[in-house]
Amino acid sequence: RYTGRTAVPVGVARETRLGELDPGEACLCRIVPHEQPPDSEPVADAFLFGADGRILEVLEGLRSADVTRGRRSPPAWHVDRRRQRS
Repeated sequence: RYTGRTAVPVGVARETRLGELDPGEACLCRIVPHEQPPDSEPVADAFLFGADGRILEVLEGLRSADVTRGRRSPPAWHVDRRRQRS
């Protein structure tokens, strides 16, 4: 969403599992975007934490792509206007 596109994960460079979630268990996910040129597909690292704060999974180099080819846009309040083209 920070790129102004509706992107979904399409690949990951490396996945490290340190624990497991039980079915239905809530978790916290922190996404840290990589610096990318404005027109490139987004890449980020994702960290999944259990309810007790322990880290369960690390996804490095998580690649995303706009599979809607621009037909869908994120809500306006999520768009980083600095990254949009004029």
